[in-house]
Amino acid sequence: MKAESDICCTSGNAAKVVQSLPGDRVIFLPDEFLARNVAHETGKRIMFPTRTPRSGEDAELDYQMIGWRGRCEVHEKFNVEDIANVRRQFPDVVVLAHPECSPEVVDASDFSGSTAAMIAYVEETKAPRYLLLTECSMGDNIAAANPRKEMLRLCSVRCPHMSEITLEQTLAALENTRYVVDVPEAIRVRAYAAVERMISIG
Repeated sequence: MKAESDICCTSGNAAKVVQSLPGDRVIFLPDEFLARNVAHETGKRIMFPTRTPRSGEDAELDYQMIGWRGRCEVHEKFNVEDIANVRRQFPDVVVLAHPECSPEVVDASDFSGSTAAMIAYVEETKAPRYLLLTECSMGDNIAAANPRKEMLRLCSVRCPHMSEITLEQTLAALENTRYVVDVPEAIRVRAYAAVERMISIG
């Protein structure tokens, strides 16, 4: 996928990447909610095609980003009602949402940012408690590093795919090198270029 892309992005730098592009239109893959949140942050207009436009029709559409209807199966489970329920119980809570949550959830939160940005926010905030709207296990290190602040959890939401990777399996893979992935050189070079373009914009 990277080899077919012009540039890569992360949830932390997606808006900056989109703003850096010279073209009039951006095809943004793969996350629908991240695309909507980036469009809101950058002031871009966005559309999600549902069919193939008829000849000449797309020229009449007013958009700058073309989104993709894919969602993170973890982040899409959070909703505004979750936030309202927590705020009723803990009025002094600070709510942090990952930008792959829905725009409604992001708007209802106090802060939205990548995992790294949420870590920095928790370290700097003076709030006594916080709620992370992201994959639950991602908060363990944050909680350990901030023992004087209470982390609230909505931990019915865990990523089934991340849970499949264990430290034991990772160690075995490094020690035994049983699983070799060969990437054709032409694909590697194109994928590398997309990553390097992202890194170059900071």
